[in-house]
Amino acid sequence: MHAVDQPEIIRGKPKNLGPLQPLKLAEEFAAAQGMGIVCMIPAGVIGHIWGPTKTDDLGNVVYGLALAYGGYIIGNALGVAMMGNDEDEQGSLPATLSGSVIGAALSIGAAYLLSERYPKGDSYVGLLIGPSIGGIIGFNLTRQVREPDGQAFVNRSAGKVDVHNSDGKPFLMVCLFQSNF
Repeated sequence: MHAVDQPEIIRGKPKNLGPLQPLKLAEEFAAAQGMGIVCMIPAGVIGHIWGPTKTDDLGNVVYGLALAYGGYIIGNALGVAMMGNDEDEQGSLPATLSGSVIGAALSIGAAYLLSERYPKGDSYVGLLIGPSIGGIIGFNLTRQVREPDGQAFVNRSAGKVDVHNSDGKPFLMVCLFQSNF
């Protein structure tokens, strides 16, 4: 038996992840941009309306822009996670959100450093793609093969809860709702 024939084993489960597909990465990026915009608009409006000052309208605009960018970052993470989690693979939403925050922080730093060299605003384009790229990296670093039904300790499906032992064999089943007409 050769080592090449053996699937990689992580904690007793096979991990047969294929390589990253360019089309799936493009879908994650597009979903991140779309969800970022969807979450940015209400966050910015809420930030502007309920800003910290009632007399200084410029302060409310700045507060609204900051909350809009925060909504954009969260929306990017949600978009990547929604598009990346499918029937075969799953990834971590906290890692995706962390990646989006780190990508945003790096893009803010880069925009600040490049703002003197490119004063026309070309350096701010990174603010739009930084959270998406960071979220995609965070998601794909934590992606793993989705477990098939019946392999977890507690499974829930069709109104039933099954509790399994370490062999994967059910030893307790609870029917949550049953009705006869």
